[in-house]
Amino acid sequence: MPFIDEILKYRTLAIIGMEKNTGKTECFNYILDQIHQRNKTQNSSIQLAVTSIGIDGERIDQVTQTDKPEIRLEKGTIFVTSESFYRSKRLTSQILDLSDRKTTMGRLVMAQVEHPGEVILSGPNTTQWLSEMVEALEQYKVDLTIVDGALSRKSSASPAVADALILTTGAAVSPYMPELVQKTKFILNLIHLPVYKPNTERLLKQYLNSIETGLYAITDEGKAVDLQIPSTLLIEKYKERLYEHGTTFYIPGVITDQILKIFTLQKEIKNTRLIVRDFTRFFCTPFYFYEFIKSGGKVALLHQTRLIALCVNPTSPAGYNLDSRTLCETLEKELQVPVYDIKQQN
Repeated sequence: MPFIDEILKYRTLAIIGMEKNTGKTECFNYILDQIHQRNKTQNSSIQLAVTSIGIDGERIDQVTQTDKPEIRLEKGTIFVTSESFYRSKRLTSQILDLSDRKTTMGRLVMAQVEHPGEVILSGPNTTQWLSEMVEALEQYKVDLTIVDGALSRKSSASPAVADALILTTGAAVSPYMPELVQKTKFILNLIHLPVYKPNTERLLKQYLNSIETGLYAITDEGKAVDLQIPSTLLIEKYKERLYEHGTTFYIPGVITDQILKIFTLQKEIKNTRLIVRDFTRFFCTPFYFYEFIKSGGKVALLHQTRLIALCVNPTSPAGYNLDSRTLCETLEKELQVPVYDIKQQN
């Protein structure tokens, strides 16, 4: 498949689903198998590493109680999972490292497969820890690390963790194709927001990246001014001081409906520009986002993730079935990105 070549241009790949049962694990397994086959048939030596920010590889979905595809790893693959799931693996492996920190499922085990089989992945539970784990894998000459994202945990696709992204969608998002297209389009619009280009490189690399909370105004001279607002949740209380230092703002935290609504109601809205760390920070509805844009507001990203492809599952656990070919063609036409149904590729 064409996007395998594209994936191999990057060091880290995140796979996230818009909802459960959108084919994320199927996509994950397909990529693993394609790279394994390439190593066999083309005499390649691509070193893979895999982990998850949630839990993936269970035989039964704990929410829907439906069957799920298991994750199969081939010889040589490095994987990171918790002690609890490491003990229940159905493969042979050599332990490379054991973390000091714990998740609810125990410490994290980094191991390399010696004889292939199945495993449940349950890796770091925070973006920072995940980023550190990806860096730690570099000592094992890993060519590509694949991170399996979890439901509502878009943070695994943050540019701080992943260079590239594959998004999965499908009938589980909506059995009504126009609604499915619009919901998917909203996420892609966030991913493809323009990148902010500050007046000074120093501002971008040394300062904005270090800010984790609060609200900052960015002046025409390229300086970031702390507005001394304790939380973006308190913008309404401090709105009188919002525009004292200009109309461009950096928000390192999450973007909510409340934040967008407050800015949309300001008389300076047509000159207002919000700088957001990356697309994973948006926890708002399409209505308030588009209202902000229609009112004249602008949004840019500090860091952008490269979307490689969109993968679809035309079947939902509720029994809804969409026509795979029509779904792929409609999404591709509307969204202008490569769209694939993994099951149709086998």
